[in-house]
Amino acid sequence: MTYSLGIDLGTTFTSAAVHEGDRSSIVELSDRSSTIPSVVFLADDGTYYVGDAATRRTMMDPARAASQFKRRFGDTAPLLLGGTPLSADQLSAHLLRSVVDQVTQRHGRPPEHVAVTHPAGWGGYKLELLDQTIRAAGLTGATVITEPEAAVLHYAGLERIPTEAIVAVFDLGGGTFDAAVIRKTESGTEFLGQPDGIERLGGIDFDAAILAFVAAQLDGAVDRLDLDDPTDRSALERLRSECVDAKEALSVDDVADVPVLLPTAQTTVRITRAEFETAIRPAIAQAIAALQRAIASAGVEPAELDAILLAGGSSRIPLVAEMLTAELERPVAVDAHPKHVVALGAALAAGTEATVSEGPLRVTPPAGIVPLEAGAAALAAAAANDPTAPAVPIIIPQTPTGPVETYDPTTAVPAAAAATTAMGAVPTDPAATTAMPITGGHLAAGPAPESAGTDDRSNRALIITIATAAFLLIGGVVAFAFASGGDDPADAAPGATVASVPATVATVPGVAPQPTDPPATSAPTPEPTAPPATSTPATDPAPPPYPPETRRTELTGISVVGGVYEITYDTINFEPLIADFHLHFHWNTFAPGSVGTASDPIGEWIVWDLDDQGRKVFDQFSPDAIPPGATQICAVVADSSHAVDAPEWVDDTVSCVDVI
Repeated sequence: MTYSLGIDLGTTFTSAAVHEGDRSSIVELSDRSSTIPSVVFLADDGTYYVGDAATRRTMMDPARAASQFKRRFGDTAPLLLGGTPLSADQLSAHLLRSVVDQVTQRHGRPPEHVAVTHPAGWGGYKLELLDQTIRAAGLTGATVITEPEAAVLHYAGLERIPTEAIVAVFDLGGGTFDAAVIRKTESGTEFLGQPDGIERLGGIDFDAAILAFVAAQLDGAVDRLDLDDPTDRSALERLRSECVDAKEALSVDDVADVPVLLPTAQTTVRITRAEFETAIRPAIAQAIAALQRAIASAGVEPAELDAILLAGGSSRIPLVAEMLTAELERPVAVDAHPKHVVALGAALAAGTEATVSEGPLRVTPPAGIVPLEAGAAALAAAAANDPTAPAVPIIIPQTPTGPVETYDPTTAVPAAAAATTAMGAVPTDPAATTAMPITGGHLAAGPAPESAGTDDRSNRALIITIATAAFLLIGGVVAFAFASGGDDPADAAPGATVASVPATVATVPGVAPQPTDPPATSAPTPEPTAPPATSTPATDPAPPPYPPETRRTELTGISVVGGVYEITYDTINFEPLIADFHLHFHWNTFAPGSVGTASDPIGEWIVWDLDDQGRKVFDQFSPDAIPPGATQICAVVADSSHAVDAPEWVDDTVSCVDVI
């Protein structure tokens, strides 16, 4: 009998299900679990290991392993595995191929069709990259389907949802959160309004919250671990694993004990469910706010929802259902295994024959499934996170005698971020706050590889060049007009002539100005016969030339930490995301408008969004690698094709800090 395969490529775990006849069932991908860790290990002989086999080898040689790379999907900078650069989509292809091979071996034949899921918030860039990933895995004719759609398909397949019922999906997985409103139709499902979500919120953030709680009890023992030492590194990985176990235990128990076996500390730290819930409540509240935005976009009221369907392993946390019910006053539908509903729905989708269009792989989903590409509203649904959404503070509760820890996915995970008393919070000395060694570096330097969007980037570069030339030409004409005395006569003293004005020049911080035309000249000006006109200094600074909605960045500080520059920055009118608008950091020996083009040498500019801990901190330039003549580090906003955003304002929106 033929069968179809559905694969849920998750941030922390990957699961699969098969559909045979009229029945879908989960595939046991591991001897110990139905899921496998989303981990890839590259051995020194070039062999790739996936899942449990990769995890076992990671303990001894973590530099050759990659995990949680789904969060880096679409990031143009590679991850280094034993010195070999690999992108997140390449790693995903190895993971996808491994799952297909394992299922094929178990069934003795390959699947007839395969469906692969993705977050509802992925836009065109990431979806095209997913197509390439599927092809790289050797699959053809695969169906691509959003995770919320897959969840509803499975739930509807169990005849729990009547036709025309409206269901809100709350999909809280290991690394991402999706919210969508979907209606069941006679032939399948359809999106209502625009899905929403938070791309960097999931179970791994809750794991980090518990790790930070435990670290705060250990008087700096975690901070003092040397991650270059195999013993310390192994001890930290073991502690992280214990924190994951504690999180899962707190879903069924009121208290969990975390064994600590560090070289300098052997003890047990107890955390209660109340403490854990206090830590994650703000994050869940933000996820509920995203769901409310999706509901509002669908044009329905919460009372019109037939149910709220929970999907994703982290949705099993009791606080999720409790807060959703209290906030929306609607029934919550929970599958027996919410972390499996997406894979089961994908298997059902794969059970219907899919067809491939011409050109880049763009798969027609099963009948009744409305893809994100269908219609303007669905296209808008592929947009990234709401940039106006506030940060997600995860407050780490503490025993009455200790400080309260604060974890924010957009900031570092400090060992002691704030102290509290019974009367309220008291800030601590920032100098005493140290970041926990939870994750490593972020992006490798260098220009984007030749891939989708290369032609667009070239066209944008040509447009930027033409626009810049036009801007300079206009500036020269204006300068000539002023040099000829063509301004308002009231601005000059009687009998006086306006002094010569040099032609407009393009300036770059730290680089000598280069004239675009020879300097304009005029005859010597006689002394004025009347006193020069005077003016009163302006009390308010002149407004910036760019519109207020222009995307820009401001570098707010620089320090040397661990032998590298650590630069803090703010972003205005956008949240940085590599696959969307992001930053190009560069030395001031480059013109801002040229950064990101293929002509720039590797190592002189770096694409950047948030660091690995979700902070707006850049730390990839070293005092030992300053190019000749460089005096500043600068940043400019770029779009998904790496063309500079708002080229007409690039010299006004570039932000720099002096090196120290």
